[in-house]
Parts: sequence; structure tokens; C-alpha cells
Amino acid sequence: MNAPRIVFSKDDTLFLDTSMTQSAFANSRLSERLAEQGVTAENKNNEWTFAPWTFTGTMVSADSSVETVLLEGTGFDGCTLKEYFDEAGKDTSAEAQAAVAVCSAINCAIKSGQKLPNNGAGGIFISTAKDRIIFVPEDLFETAAACRGETAYSENEGMYLYRTLGGSASLRFTQAVIAYRALSGTFPYTNENTVKRHEDYGDKNFAHLADTLYGVDNSLATAIDSALMQNDKNDKHTDKNILPEFPLSIFCQEVEKDASSRTAKISPQQFYSIAKKKQRSFARSLAAKRWFRHYNTTVLVGSIVVALIALFAFNHWKEGQRNPTTKSLTSTQTVDLFYSAVNNLDVVAAQCAVTGTQVQPLLNTISNFYVTSKSRSGYDIKSACVTPASWLWFNSDGCYTIFGLTQLTIDGVPSPLMFEGPRKSSHPRPLSEETGIELSEGASVTHLVHYFQINSEGLNTLHIIETNDTVSAVWHKDKWQISSIIQKQTEHAVEMSAFYREYKSAYAEHENDPVKAAAALSSLYTWINTPKEVIEAKVTD
Repeated sequence: MNAPRIVFSKDDTLFLDTSMTQSAFANSRLSERLAEQGVTAENKNNEWTFAPWTFTGTMVSADSSVETVLLEGTGFDGCTLKEYFDEAGKDTSAEAQAAVAVCSAINCAIKSGQKLPNNGAGGIFISTAKDRIIFVPEDLFETAAACRGETAYSENEGMYLYRTLGGSASLRFTQAVIAYRALSGTFPYTNENTVKRHEDYGDKNFAHLADTLYGVDNSLATAIDSALMQNDKNDKHTDKNILPEFPLSIFCQEVEKDASSRTAKISPQQFYSIAKKKQRSFARSLAAKRWFRHYNTTVLVGSIVVALIALFAFNHWKEGQRNPTTKSLTSTQTVDLFYSAVNNLDVVAAQCAVTGTQVQPLLNTISNFYVTSKSRSGYDIKSACVTPASWLWFNSDGCYTIFGLTQLTIDGVPSPLMFEGPRKSSHPRPLSEETGIELSEGASVTHLVHYFQINSEGLNTLHIIETNDTVSAVWHKDKWQISSIIQKQTEHAVEMSAFYREYKSAYAEHENDPVKAAAALSSLYTWINTPKEVIEAKVTD
């Protein structure tokens, strides 16, 4: 595994290679995220202390044929955990010490409630003395690693992470991968394809340490294997007390051992023979499980096939009946339904209002933002995502991530941001005409939509994107659906802390009434929600 370095140090400066040219870096707006915090850990008297750490600037690399932008910050002499693992002719003692240092720091962070960036080995930088560690900012490293392609991403980041685990469980997983690799020399989950690797996570498709390393301590193997078998579909794994505590002192002893010093009640030949049998049995069972998962309908026969398929079809239909539809809506209402869905990150409602592929990029944007916000709120409820109007009601010391729209107008007419279409189960009647014109297959109409898209980035920046959309809707079968959106956007940013101070002041001056506070700030912040939108958000809470 010889992927190029992403994080490295030189002259007591730590660098992160973004793999972006200056032009690409400028377009990515990654510079606006330099304030994203990482964590530095220092070991004093066998106790880890933690402090925030950030990159402080950028520079252009002069060490490669293609000039790329580097992020730089205060560092020290050392290398990443990945380099300790991968170095040819490596010092196994130094590798062991590095792994112990990182696992020890993670243990301390979990016990003390310290939040750490959950990075793979390529984003964990360790001093030569193994007494200082920098966990570089998580999102910045994730972006840089993803730019290197799937193989490099997996080796630096992906194979160490189980992002959809909640709370400290994801850190326990990463700690277990590090310990597993330090002890065995291999990854537990080795598939470089992210989708297939996550399928392996769900199926627990890895060689257990207890069946991989002869003579390994049973309590250590149990702790590592249990952490690697966590399931993101089971909420109990968000509780750190569910898993066995990681036995750090035993790991320190085990990682220094070589094969010749390990002993067990059975011989190595017997051990590996039993392990191979277990693995073959598991592989057969997994192959059958996956086959049935993918092809279970093919093994059903006769009336059972008909009954089960009919039941599945009925349940699927019944579930679908809860979804909204644009049937019975005018073209204007269809457009309003779509933008209300964007405002509320309601992917299902947005999908029901569109047809074709031209609107897919916008759907992908809200879908990705929804997934990201849900993932982050799993770590910290204060990171939950709310609409701009709802945020004005919550007013919770600047907490919550903001995403949504304000001042929505369709053809110049103010429109609600919480519009919900009829449910399919209500069997709405399709329109026969609109504005006196009979509707037929392929009929089309264009609407001009104006709004401000608001989204916060951390605690520092509020992005305001004024957008003018030309929306085309087409009559298909028995309802209007949006077929294309052409956007013109103008963006600027507002300092989040300044806006929050102004809002808190207006909120207090107007008897804690967010409707009056928003109205009072409308001349200063011309993009803020209208009073009607603020009232609407309160009604729907």
C-alpha cells in the first residue's frame, strides 16, 4: 500500500496536501473551512490532555510536477500512523508504540467525553517520541483523501471508519481497526470498494482476531472483535457501555510480542486448521445468506410465491400511499410543493414533483445535505439541521445547523415554505384544465421563482445564495411535474456570530417574539424570513 502522503511535516509545520490546483482549490471554497477544528493530544505523566488545533494558512507545493495547494499549521517532527504501518523494512517496535499511543488517546477521549475527529490512519499524525498526536480536522481530511481516488481513500481513511455508527461507537470501531492491524498486520475489512465494504460491515464479514492471531489474549480479542461487529442499525451500540472496555494494558503487552513468544493450549497447526474450517463454514453461510438476500424471490414456489409477492406488493403500495402526489395540484402548487420539500430536506416529496434527469443534481444536493446532517446530529444533537424560520423560534444560543429557503416567490407572488401536497391515499382527482386551457399529454408551462437559500457552515459563516430559477413543468399522464430548472445565483456570506448577536438583541427588544424580531431586522438582513414564513414555521412545529 504505497499511496502518496496526504499529511506530512517539514520544519515543525504540518501540511495537508489537498491534491487540488490553485484554480480547483479556489472553486472548491475549501479556504473558507480553514477554521474547522482538529484536536491535538499530549501525553504527560501517562495522561492525555486535549486541545483544539487548526490549520493556519495555505501554500503551493513545490515538491511535485503538478503544483497543488497545501494547508499548513503548527506541527512537530513525526509521521502519520499510516506511514508507521506501511513503511518498508519498518521498525516494528516504533509501529507498536504508535498504535498504542493512538489507542490510548482514543480510550482517554472516550472516557472523558472529549470529541475527536474520527480519521483513518492517514489523518492521525504522531510525534517521533509518540507523546503528541494531531487528529487533523475531519472534514478537511475526508475531502483531501476522497480526491485521491478509491484505493488511496480506502487505505488512508475508508477502511478505518464506520461513519454511520453513533456516539463513541464509531471511535471504538476505528480503535479496533488500528489495534487489529497492529497485531495482525492486515485490515479486518479489506474491500476497497466503499459500498461493498459497508455490506461486509453489516454481515460481519471479517476474520476474527481470535481466529487470526495464535495465542492472543482472549479478553483483548473479544474487545476488538466486538467493536468490529457493531451494527449501525442497532441503536444500543451508540452507548459506549455496551461494548467490552478496550484492555489497553493487555494490548500494550500483546503488540510487542512476536510469533515465537506466543503460546496456547493447542499447537499453531491445530489453531490454524480450526480457524480455516470456521472461515470456510462462515463463507458458505454468508454466500447463502447473500444469495437469498439478492435472489430470495426465485426460491419461492406455487401459492407461497403468489401470496408473498402479493403481500409485499400490497405493503409497498400501502407505504407509497402515504407519500405526497402532485395530482390535483396546479403547476404553481407543484412548484411550491417542490421548493417546500427543498426547504425541509424532504427528498421523497421533492422526487414526487419532478420527472427526468435534469433536476437530479438539485435532488442530489438536498439528499447529500440530509444524509450529512443526520450523520452529524448522531454525534451531537446540537448539530441537528433546521430551517431558517424554525431556527428563529428555537433561538438556542446559536445551536443547530441551518439549511433552507426564505422569501419564496413564484411569478412574483409570495408562496408558503411549508406547502404539502395531497397524499396518494386520498385519491385526489386530476385537473382537466388550468387557466381555462385544457390539459393534455406534453403540455408545458414556465414559472419564475425567486428565493434565498440559507445554510450555515460551522459556527462561523452563514451563506446567503440569492437564486432566480426558471422552472419548466410538463403535464404527464394526470399531473404536473417539473422537468427542468435553470438557475442564476448570487452568493455572499454573513458572519454567524454577528447575525446571532443582532437577532438576540432584537428578540429581547420585542418581548421574545421572533416574528417581530425578524421584521425589525428585515432592513439590515434583507434575506431574512418574512413574518408570514416565521409564523408558518411555528404552526408546523
